[in-house]
Amino acid sequence: MSRHTPVRAAQPLSTRRLLRSLLDLTGPDVLAHCRETTPWASALYDGTRHLIELELTGEDAALRAEALAQLLPNAEFLIMGNIVADLAVDEHVVLDAQRHRLDLSVLTIADA
Repeated sequence: MSRHTPVRAAQPLSTRRLLRSLLDLTGPDVLAHCRETTPWASALYDGTRHLIELELTGEDAALRAEALAQLLPNAEFLIMGNIVADLAVDEHVVLDAQRHRLDLSVLTIADA
């Protein structure tokens, strides 16, 4: 059974687009949740810092979590109106044999 987290309209547009883009890369049996969004700015750019949890389930969850942890920091994302400036895998948590969670920090900046 393939599962993806519904992307809720109450979330900021940049967050919804980021979650959709992440789910496109992760494949089936993944739940995505944005725990927190924080406005971010530098002298030149405005953006948002997103704290995201990806929960992978299934017999191959450990292998997929490891593969994603290697892939995501260097992945390119197509998100209309935003650029993923930075993505870090903060933690890989083993919930049980068939459930693993990746905690991500993602910085998106507005694409002018």
